[in-house]
Amino acid sequence: MKHANTAQSKVYGSVAIANKEPNRNDFEAGATQVPKHEQLTDIELGYQFNSRKLEAGINGYYMKYKNQLIATGKINDVGADARINVDNSYRAGIELTTAYRPAYWLQASANATFSRNKIKNLVQYNVDYDNDGQLSESYNNTDISFSPNIVAGASVTFEPFTKPESKQHFYLDLLEKYVGRQYLDNAQNKLRSINPYALTDARVRYQFSSNTFKDISIILMVNNVFDKKYENNGYTYSYLYDGVMTTENYYFTQAGTNWNIGLTFGF
Repeated sequence: MKHANTAQSKVYGSVAIANKEPNRNDFEAGATQVPKHEQLTDIELGYQFNSRKLEAGINGYYMKYKNQLIATGKINDVGADARINVDNSYRAGIELTTAYRPAYWLQASANATFSRNKIKNLVQYNVDYDNDGQLSESYNNTDISFSPNIVAGASVTFEPFTKPESKQHFYLDLLEKYVGRQYLDNAQNKLRSINPYALTDARVRYQFSSNTFKDISIILMVNNVFDKKYENNGYTYSYLYDGVMTTENYYFTQAGTNWNIGLTFGF
C-alpha cells in the first residue's frame, strides 16, 4: 500500500478495441462455417481515492464481443469439436477495491468483482446416439461458461515484531478467496456447473537485506488451511441413448491442505 501525505482522487476512463484471429484448430475443425475473427470493444470508467491510511476504488466495465468463438457441443463430419461464432455476447461488471492501514503493523485489503457475462442467442448441441446425429436447442441470454458472476478476495497482514525504521520485516498474512458458480457449458444449467467455493490460505514471510542482496525473503505458504474439498475446472458431456438423455460431468479436484517454502533474492 502506497502512502500519500494528502488525500488524492482521480477519475479515469478508456475505450479500447481489440481483434483476434481464430486459432488454427478453429479452421481445421470448422463444422458448418469458416470461422470469423473476434472483435472486442472495452469501455471502462473508474474512480480512485488515496490517502495515508485508506485506498479505495471502483471501476465499471462493459466488454462487447462480436463473433466470439465458443464451444457449443457442435462436432464436424469427423467427430471433432468445433467452436462457433456467436453474434452477440458481452461481459459487464463493477470492480471494487479497498485497503486500510490503521497502524504501521496492520493492513487489511479486499476486492470484489460483480459481473454479468451473457450470450444473447445460442444454439447448444448434444449427441444423439439413437439417430447417429446431434440434437440442437436454442437459448437466450445465458451465462458464458466458466465465468463466475462473483469473484472476491480479502487479506489481513500483521507485522508483530517490526519497528517502522527496521530493515527486517516479519509478516503474517491471512488470505481469503471466493469464486461463485461456474457453468461447464453455455446452457446455464445448474446440473452442469461447478459449485461456488471459498478458500483460506496463510503465509509467513521474513524479509531482510545483506551487503550483496537488497532484499532476501523466506516464505512459508499454507494453502487451503481448512482442507476444503472443491473443484475449479471440468467439462460436461450430454447424450441421448435409448430415448434417455444423460449428462455426465467430469471435475478436476484440487488439493487439500498443502504447503511450500520459498526463498527469493532481489538486487
